[in-house]
Amino acid sequence: MRATFRLFPWDVEGDLDAARALADDGIDRVALAATYHGARTITPRHPAHRIVDVPHSASYLRGASPLPAGDFSFDRARAELEAADIEVGVWAVVGHLDAALPSLPRVRNAFGDRLDHAPCLSHEAVRAALREIVAAAAVAARGGTLHLEALGWQGLGHGSLHEKLHGADLADGAAELLALCACEACAERAGMSQAQAVGAVRAALARASDPSRADADADADALDALRRARAETAERFAVDALEVAFGAGVRTVGIAAAELPLQTGADASGLDVLVDCWGDVARGRGNLARAGGGTAYVDALTGDPDGFAAAWADLVAHGATGLHVYHAGLASTERRRAAARAAAAITSPDADAERGEMRST
Repeated sequence: MRATFRLFPWDVEGDLDAARALADDGIDRVALAATYHGARTITPRHPAHRIVDVPHSASYLRGASPLPAGDFSFDRARAELEAADIEVGVWAVVGHLDAALPSLPRVRNAFGDRLDHAPCLSHEAVRAALREIVAAAAVAARGGTLHLEALGWQGLGHGSLHEKLHGADLADGAAELLALCACEACAERAGMSQAQAVGAVRAALARASDPSRADADADADALDALRRARAETAERFAVDALEVAFGAGVRTVGIAAAELPLQTGADASGLDVLVDCWGDVARGRGNLARAGGGTAYVDALTGDPDGFAAAWADLVAHGATGLHVYHAGLASTERRRAAARAAAAITSPDADAERGEMRST
């Protein structure tokens, strides 16, 4: 059992002590961002800056990528980490685009609102560009591990912006409906006209806001067809992304359980399925049960650091086969060290042996 900590290139680049400090804290494996969406991040230990503002999605790799080049270097950060004997995997955010590749079609909801961060997967031009992002990251993985994020459709919430969605008291399901693409291409995939798709989504929104509106369920079948086509499109693209990654010689692909295609087209032994275990432990247990186990993706940025060890051990007892920790660069030194201690206690050879003995009795 292993633990992996996520990291940005700017957490390391320009800080000569960063890699050694990670190693001294007990961190021996990281997933380093090679492509990432827009963000404003804190760097609590960096000698040259405390805030990094990244206004758009970018690639931090050398060489060709559809994404614009960022101001930091994946390769330089990787070299410093590897010099400290830290294993480096590649972390690529694929389908969350902020102010990048503006010519690519975006999700258009039933009101014609354009979700800038959410590319519409119904368009081959979008899928081709995203495959190129995966391919560039797969080459950077050098036969090792590639962690793929944001392969599917993006939701309404957008953490890279100053969100102003609260206070509207959206009805249950409204956020999902407002992020449901009703463009002509999506409607065609669902076997209907765009007008029918728009009408179905708007009717569902009206019914969600006012359940007494009996007329609002008239297009329920059309809405179901739109959702099925959406799911099938995401599934096909996820399979394509895995084929690109493994075709480039990647040994292991990390993928969120929520984005894992039913038919992977790949050897399951090469997949590291990340199960969302952020927040309440009971929620994590439930997600692990539904996923049939997997790597517990945990958050070190919130909660009581003194409780990490017990909470994460509980997840392992309920089917987690590894830990993936967010985030070694963003966390305070206290939180990072607590997370590293907790991960070490859970993933040590002695702990593995003890769990093996318990299973055999």
